[in-house]
Amino acid sequence: MNEVRRYFFIGIGGIGMSALARYFAAEGCQVAGYDKTSSTLTESLKEEGIEVIYNDEVDNIPAEFRRIDEWLTIVRTPAVPLDSELNRFYKEKQASVKKRSEILASIANSKRCIAVAGTHGKTTTTSILGHILFNSSLGCTAFVGGILSQYDSNVLIDPKSPFVVLEADEFDRSFHHLNPEIAVVTSTDADHLDIYGSQKEFELAFSLFLDKVHGRAFVHSSIPKKIKGKKSLSYGIEDGDIQAIHIRVENGRFHFDIEADRMQMLNVSISLPGRHNILNALAAVSVCKELGLDNEQIRSGISSYKGVKRRFEFVSCDESIVFIDDYAHHPSEINACISSVRELYPNRKITAVFQPHLFSRTRDFMEGFAISLSAADEVILVPIYPAREKPIPGVSSQALLERLSVTNKVLCEKEELPSLIARRELEVLLTMGAGDIDREIPRIQSQLNNRLTTGRT
Repeated sequence: MNEVRRYFFIGIGGIGMSALARYFAAEGCQVAGYDKTSSTLTESLKEEGIEVIYNDEVDNIPAEFRRIDEWLTIVRTPAVPLDSELNRFYKEKQASVKKRSEILASIANSKRCIAVAGTHGKTTTTSILGHILFNSSLGCTAFVGGILSQYDSNVLIDPKSPFVVLEADEFDRSFHHLNPEIAVVTSTDADHLDIYGSQKEFELAFSLFLDKVHGRAFVHSSIPKKIKGKKSLSYGIEDGDIQAIHIRVENGRFHFDIEADRMQMLNVSISLPGRHNILNALAAVSVCKELGLDNEQIRSGISSYKGVKRRFEFVSCDESIVFIDDYAHHPSEINACISSVRELYPNRKITAVFQPHLFSRTRDFMEGFAISLSAADEVILVPIYPAREKPIPGVSSQALLERLSVTNKVLCEKEELPSLIARRELEVLLTMGAGDIDREIPRIQSQLNNRLTTGRT
């Protein structure tokens, strides 16, 4: 009898970890995992037949995943400390333990890899590209850092296609494990300075990533030339080798034309708001044209794309209150998010709720956060989501609150958000953050529904 490969994920509830878990389950492997708390994502995995435990205790590990042999692989994430009981157990037993990035790279490097890198826009660009290819004659497998709305999943699997589309994560230099055929770099705004130390080292990491691309790379036109490499083409709005031009809004959708040397595509339409999403779509189209996909398949794919949850997601929308949720966790992303809301609702008050993600990022971009958040009319902050980090003296949401120039501002505990929001006069509510603020969305929505029932906004 042939053995079946077994994968145990420590931190299975993470967006990247869960995508790999789903992939291996679809491949016929035995899959289980641990996470600290239950979530919508872990419950979905359980419904799909993947066992999930929530206690960091060896006795809770299913028996088949305590058997250490060559068929068992442990996949870990930095989000779970190395001194956790499960991590220590597998290390002491000398099990095969791999980082998530290593496992993803092993899949990607065995196929024709298309890697999307950049500080912002990775998930949306990857999801647009993955959706177009998955529904085209080329097909693809795609690993996405968010839940695609029309698939209710973060992974698309086409076992017959040679292509794999994924996000090339710059954290901990993970993207250096990849050897892509084609790459996209959406931005190189400084981030993860706790890892890189400086903007110069951060940019160097992207240069090294592009050096590993053995085909074409598409980079945003604002990225410094020293990073781009010899095999790169630039893209931008009325700028670069590949340009989005004649941008207009018709029936609530952006329309634009694409122009490049030996390539033209007229009247491309996307439903996503914000000019930054035109750039994301432009990058995806550029890759599709490089692969030889015809205009009609591209146009059909973009037109049918429904977006990613927590990427400018309309939780609810009616005449009295609009509720939007977004993953924005960097000053540039907050700027883009609030600007998009202003573009859609120029005469309405914006109440922005923000949960900072990581003490180090909050420290490094404190002033940038203060400036970007102050573009809202009212700001509600909740405490910093620490993820893998310990507190840093002097770095807190209170310190950020004090730097905001907006007059209407308040700090509250995350669990108090629904009741606080219930007492505010709202027109557009915008929740942002990469931590666990999304777990409060159902409770906030319930409060908003109660307000609508009673006729109060």
